[in-house]
Order: sequence, then C-alpha cells, then structure tokens
Amino acid sequence: MAKQLTRSRTHRVVAGVCGGIAEYFNLDVTLVRLVTAVTCLFWGAGILAYGLAWLLLPEEGTGDLGADKVFEKYTQYRNKYYAKDPVKQAEPPQAFDPYQDEQR
Repeated sequence: MAKQLTRSRTHRVVAGVCGGIAEYFNLDVTLVRLVTAVTCLFWGAGILAYGLAWLLLPEEGTGDLGADKVFEKYTQYRNKYYAKDPVKQAEPPQAFDPYQDEQR
C-alpha cells in the first residue's frame, strides 16, 4: 500500500500537520515544527501554508478533512440561526451591552 500524507493523530499539537509531514518523510517531528515556526515568524507564509494543509490533508485513520469539519460547523450554525421557517428561527446571539440595565 502506498504511503499517504495525512495529519497525525499521535504527534498532534495543533492540528497534526507537522506530525503528519514528519511521519511521511521519516523526519523528527521537532525539526519539522522548528522549520514551521521559523517560516511563520520570519516570512508569514508558514501560517497560510499550515492553514491550507490543515484544511486539505485528511486525518490519519478517519480520512476526515479539516474543511469538512469547518463546513459542518458552519452548516449547523446557519441552520440554527437562519432557518427558512421564521417560526422555528432562533434568535441570533446578542452582543454584550453593559448599559442594558440602565436603559430600563
């Protein structure tokens, strides 16, 4: 069976991207994390690359993409607060108003 690049479940700190890259290329996970931290700090592109890898790489064992989870949470929020039937529509979360008691 061919090796597949996935997000690690065992070497996970944030999303398992660095652990998955280390396992795929047979590198030390600390070295991959250091390279990622340096690219994030000095060039900023590492943040974008890490985010894209989290969204596009499947999770080890389950095969779930990070984008699937984001889309699922968005769909749940949209269905809860913006339902098509106005009778069933819940109130969206209200912003904190420190002067609410004073206005009454």
